[in-house]
Amino acid sequence: MTRPRILVTLTDRTEPADNGKRLRAAANLRALARVGDLDVVLLHFDQPLDVRPVPPDVPTDHWSVVRKQRHSLPEAAFRMLRLLPLQIAAVDWMPLRAEIIKLTQRHWDLVWFGSLDHFAVLRDLIGDVPVVVDYDDVEPAKTDAFLEVAPRDPAGRGMRVKARVERVFWRRLERLAQERAAAVVVCSDLDVRRLGGRRAVAVPNTYPDPGAAVPLEAPADPEFLLIANFGYKPNIDAARFVTQDVLPVIRRALPNAVVHLAGHEAGRYLTDLSCIAGVKITGTFPAVRPLLDEATAVIVPVRYGGGTRLKIIEAWAHSMPVVSTSLGAEGLGARNGGDILLADGADEFAAACIRIACESELRARLAAAGRQHYEADYQPVAAEQTIIDLLTTVLLG
Repeated sequence: MTRPRILVTLTDRTEPADNGKRLRAAANLRALARVGDLDVVLLHFDQPLDVRPVPPDVPTDHWSVVRKQRHSLPEAAFRMLRLLPLQIAAVDWMPLRAEIIKLTQRHWDLVWFGSLDHFAVLRDLIGDVPVVVDYDDVEPAKTDAFLEVAPRDPAGRGMRVKARVERVFWRRLERLAQERAAAVVVCSDLDVRRLGGRRAVAVPNTYPDPGAAVPLEAPADPEFLLIANFGYKPNIDAARFVTQDVLPVIRRALPNAVVHLAGHEAGRYLTDLSCIAGVKITGTFPAVRPLLDEATAVIVPVRYGGGTRLKIIEAWAHSMPVVSTSLGAEGLGARNGGDILLADGADEFAAACIRIACESELRARLAAAGRQHYEADYQPVAAEQTIIDLLTTVLLG
């Protein structure tokens, strides 16, 4: 029997696997490769054009990298008149469209769009081919959370107006995807309910099993680790919240405490935070385990954003205790005081961090329960089987 041919568009490279989108994309590719033969196209700012953008263990029939470029702000604003959110209107999509047009002779049986953005600007090029859209961030929900924390100064009021307008645009694109795509994939059952409609399917974020680890003793000087892609605005906000509002409270009780910010683009967007006492910044790193070995706990001080936090799943997989905001842990089925500590205000978040640093039994209990939760729900096989079942249904009509 001939294997189906599947076009996959990516919004980010898959390696190094140092943020949630890359881990999710890699897991999706592995599942898709079990079903069909893959053609993969990546749109990216700086991925080398001659470097394969998928994991070594994922076979591809074709791959290509298209250089991502932006329009000027006036041109982007003009394109927003087409009812497009700024993050779509600001991109020059013509090179990617040209690449897809060039490849259409390969006659795909299914197209997997790596974002709602890609669906919005490429759907007209593929004819009647069935489409699946990976919508890992439900944008209107992210907007609602942003409006809760956005500043109320003149600049903040402008951001609020923009966010409310774009919320309408995102809802329009969601409806379009629900009408025209065979399925819209989201990260959790919570996002399925938010999106509504019979075409929404939950494919959970997962993490490759690193093997059960024995939690190390907490370091003498407490270190609270935030791993993130700091090119993503909700993560920048999280870094500023925890260093400017939370860390000073922690250091009143634990004077040597450190907040460690680690991940993609940290050196670009967080340099002004390095002057705060107790802040440590690391850029892209080759492996996560050495960072975790030095940490007292993983922290997720996220106040807005979408999807589910792979940084929590990663910590659970490595038997690390986690402190998170309620929003940071939503959609994961986390239990406050069971497998995680949840806290939202700066004082409450600091108090949770102090507890973990000072209570070794609590730290060990959270670490063990988190690992159990990971083993039950977030190993790759869970998402892979969901994707295989979904594609089988779509391809069989």
